[in-house]
This record gives sequence, C-alpha cells and structure tokens, in this order.
Amino acid sequence: LSQVAVLAGYDIAPYEDERVAVLVVADEDEMPASVVDNLIAQSEAPHDVVVGVAPGAASGRVPDGVTMVAQKPDGDRAQRFADLAASTDAPWVLIADSAHTYRLDHLADLAVARRWTSADVIGAPTGSDSAHRYVSRVQPHGALVRRDLVVEHGWDDSASDPTQARLAALGATFYTPGR
Repeated sequence: LSQVAVLAGYDIAPYEDERVAVLVVADEDEMPASVVDNLIAQSEAPHDVVVGVAPGAASGRVPDGVTMVAQKPDGDRAQRFADLAASTDAPWVLIADSAHTYRLDHLADLAVARRWTSADVIGAPTGSDSAHRYVSRVQPHGALVRRDLVVEHGWDDSASDPTQARLAALGATFYTPGR
C-alpha cells in the first residue's frame, strides 16, 4: 500500500513511523566533529541528530541535520537525555555516547530488529551472549529506545541498572539482536 500511496503523491513509510533521532550528551565543552560525522554517516540515516552541549559551545558551524541544545554540563544525565528526547518528534531515539564510535550499520541493525519485535528497548547484550532474544537489560549506550519512555523517565547511559530496572518494573521490554 505504501508504494501505491507514493505513486499517488503521498509520502508514507512502508512500516510504522520508524524515524529515529540520535541523542548525544556532550561530555566536553566541544563535541568532537568525528563523533557527529560518524552518526550522520550511518548506513540507515537518522531523522535527526540532537546534541546536548554547554551553553555557548555550539558557536561553530553545525552540520545539516544536527540540532544543538544548550544544557548544563554538570546536569543529571538521565534528565539531559529526557530533555533531548523532548526536543524531537521521532518516535525512537538512539542513545549515543560521545566517547564511542559506532559501526556504520549499528543503527540499521537495530532498526531491522525493531521491525520484528515489539520491544521498547533494543540494544547490544550486556554479556557475551550473541542470540537474538528478549533480555532483562541491554548495554546503556547505543540502545534504540521508544522516545516517550526517555521523555518521561530519562535514560542514564552511565548507570544502566537503575534506569532499566525502573522501566522494566513499569512493563517495558528489552531485546537484543546479539552481536
């Protein structure tokens, strides 16, 4: 049906709304350009890249598709991610860590897994397990999470247990496509 809609002039995704915004909390005064470049270059392009930076840090050229949001650098990480998630309308967010680079197909792998699972959080396993399956938690950074969960409850990518335990207690489900 989506192909028929395209022929009729409507832009309708073949699946549900799959837009993903990548969220990054800058740990330094300046976000390294290589981090942003790596996120923009993903084989499945994100809808938006939202970067939380210290006020005044976004004084240079900002790449297309990147939104800089001024945040207190010493603020609570979970709240900083909640604020970034609230600034986008994409239904999914990828929690990216400014200290990591991701394989160019990282987002695509998670997006494919999202199509055949009803999980609320999709990410790398916490151990050495490489099976596709539902789990009790995932690696906190590089995870694909329903935006409304992050807006309401935050996401602490440096201390995953409290955030993920709280979400699981509320009924959120976690899935890993393995390594």
